[in-house]
Amino acid sequence: MPVDPVDQYRVESICDLFWLDFVNPLYNILWSGPGEKEEKDKKATDFCTKATGKLMAAIEKRLKENMSQKFIVGDKWTAADFTLLHFTTGHV
Repeated sequence: MPVDPVDQYRVESICDLFWLDFVNPLYNILWSGPGEKEEKDKKATDFCTKATGKLMAAIEKRLKENMSQKFIVGDKWTAADFTLLHFTTGHV
């Protein structure tokens, strides 16, 4: 974690966005009980367009605002980078 409180917020907000707004809804779709295929397909489509777009927009914004486009926050690895590495390697 960074020492600066503002950078700490930036790290935490990306991690929260990933886990709360991306992973939780995905798990709700994947592990929902039996139901209508059309309903699950709609939820999956909505998830792909809304949650994924929101996450990608947040990452892009942070990278543009950051002093180094190699890291999400600051100039070295943080929990935000490892969280997104987890996402991009497919180990959700």
